[in-house]
Amino acid sequence: MKEFKINKFLSLRRKDDETHIYVAGKWFMQCSFVPLNIEKPNLERYADAESIDEIIDRYSRT
Repeated sequence: MKEFKINKFLSLRRKDDETHIYVAGKWFMQCSFVPLNIEKPNLERYADAESIDEIIDRYSRT
């Protein structure tokens, strides 16, 4: 496994042809995808969102 240390807290490691982020020696699992079922009539509600986090916040309220 190849490792690139950014600083004493952050490092990147290659494993199984993927790059994993480690924070303080612990693997940081990031969200790869978020499945959403947004019906066509509701698409405009999310058109001005600036991030996936904002979309998730709006979606979770409905």
